[in-house]
Amino acid sequence: MPLRDYQQEALDALENYVAVEVGNPLVVMPTGSGKSHVIADFVLHMNEQKKQKTLIVSHVKEILLQNYEKLQDAWPYGDIGLYGASLKSRDTDNDIIYAQLQSVWSKVDLLPLFDLLVIDEAHLVPKEGEGMYRSLILALKEQKPDLKVVGFTATPYRLNSGMLIEGKEPIFDDIAIDFGSGENFVRLIDDGYLSPLVTKCMDTEYDIESVGIRGGEFIQSDLQKKMNDQGRTEKVIQEVLIKGQSRKQWLIFCAGVSHAEMVCNMLIFNNVKARIVTGETNQAERDQLIQDYKSGKIQALVNCDVLTTGFDAPNTDLIVMLRPTQSPGLYVQMMGRGMRIAEGKKNCLVLDFAKNIERHGPINQIKPNQKGQRKKTGESLVKSCPSCKSYVPKASMTCPDCGYQYPARKLQLDLVSSQLDIISNTVKKERYDINVIDMWPSHHQAAGKTTPVLKITYKTGNKMINEFLCFEHSGYARQKAVKIWNEMVTGDSLRKSPPATVDEALFRQLEMKTPDKIKVDFSGKFPNIVNRMYGDR
Repeated sequence: MPLRDYQQEALDALENYVAVEVGNPLVVMPTGSGKSHVIADFVLHMNEQKKQKTLIVSHVKEILLQNYEKLQDAWPYGDIGLYGASLKSRDTDNDIIYAQLQSVWSKVDLLPLFDLLVIDEAHLVPKEGEGMYRSLILALKEQKPDLKVVGFTATPYRLNSGMLIEGKEPIFDDIAIDFGSGENFVRLIDDGYLSPLVTKCMDTEYDIESVGIRGGEFIQSDLQKKMNDQGRTEKVIQEVLIKGQSRKQWLIFCAGVSHAEMVCNMLIFNNVKARIVTGETNQAERDQLIQDYKSGKIQALVNCDVLTTGFDAPNTDLIVMLRPTQSPGLYVQMMGRGMRIAEGKKNCLVLDFAKNIERHGPINQIKPNQKGQRKKTGESLVKSCPSCKSYVPKASMTCPDCGYQYPARKLQLDLVSSQLDIISNTVKKERYDINVIDMWPSHHQAAGKTTPVLKITYKTGNKMINEFLCFEHSGYARQKAVKIWNEMVTGDSLRKSPPATVDEALFRQLEMKTPDKIKVDFSGKFPNIVNRMYGDR
């Protein structure tokens, strides 16, 4: 199955990073955007081009098997193995091994030497300490000091310690490409690859003002007491029944086991086919409940502390948040459960009774807290539309749902839970057409790299922007270099074979034509040139 355009962009950015840079990159792709396809193609290319032995790790069985199946589809006769207790497999002789973290982290001595480690759900790698992920990485690096670590995640930040690439000794150095924020995120929705999220006005909310915070999150025992309010929960359920009556599959997030049991019993009393899944549910029962939900036998799946990652149910068209959280990552992960597309699904309705939307704002504009910093609870990050009661980002002057035009003067609004444009369309555009003054190629070889690349430097006013062409690599990296070369040369040069080496490209540099403009994407850490424009062609 060919990659979608943005998936190919993600693969290009990652392979270019690995070819040129020495650090450990992150790839940020929202839930439902198909990062497993990118992982499969990346791992396959690295094996074909560089014969690298690769370990792909996840803590969630479902995610691991999903990634494994994607690579099997792309490479049915490939040398691929599985390692995990619940998988009933302990393959160790394969070039590519998919492993459960819980089974492999302390058994590195039983495994072969790996050149590449890929971590899915990389936001679970702790900032410090001796957790399973860090223990695994340190043990693998002891065996192979130049081990490359690549992370994939929808949320490149932790609960209360900032971005994954920040801190004293971060595992990851850079974000190779980010489709989880800003314009790139909006683009995936506009192009029909992700389902839009909408909400309706809440008449009922849980009062959690007195709930304490410890370790960057609400204290569970205090929160449970507040949420176990039968009278308020009855009002909440009645509101859910009214606003969600046209929705097919409901996913409900609760604050604790007893709270989830109360909610589930109330739904059943109101003739809703509802079941409950918690951390206490055994694996076999959980698997069956999830299957029944996906097949439509269960309408509402009520959960506590599960189903925020590794849960793929595209038909989910109603998310009910009865669990407040200080964690931006958990907030985005919960919302992500409704963003997969499905036949006949126009959008996913979000009913937020816990003020998470007001607390965190649009999911593509998340700014994680630093360690020790409490999420501000004062001024809301969104505002309400006086016409349709939608939430819109504070900077927006137009309601995306009804078209209401905000007056130029500043409005003082009493905010209540209402309909949210939970994805901001007011983000700063991150792609620009930039005039090119001059261009020159040069030989580049990053520290620790054995294969040189052609570095093209564009002078644009006072700023220099670099691009790297990997003529001496194989696979897609070489194909991309050839494609860009053919764009740059004209006339007789097009009838010649493209350069085989960097030295040959430099020898033939007079065949290259300087573009008048370049289109540059600034959404990642490094500028990415996505197009070159020539005035007289």
